Amino acid sequence: QRAKVNPRSSMTGTTIVKFTVGLDGTLVSKEVTQSSGFPVLDDAAITALDRAAPFPPIPPDVSRTPMTFSQPFRFVVR
Repeated sequence: QRAKVNPRSSMTGTTIVKFTVGLDGTLVSKEVTQSSGFPVLDDAAITALDRAAPFPPIPPDVSRTPMTFSQPFRFVVR
């Protein structure tokens, strides 16, 4: 969420992105699983993931395989 930047837009909505992080913290895959209805917001959510990567490595006691997460990105007009 810290890497998220609200696009200069009057649109609001929530995009849900599913992404997989490799054991070394690399962003292995990403996809929009629920669109906000606005491509600019969906693109901003994907861009936030790209900016946040790489993530911290996954400790072996947490997982020995890549981990998949779903993250909502809520965009509001301020």
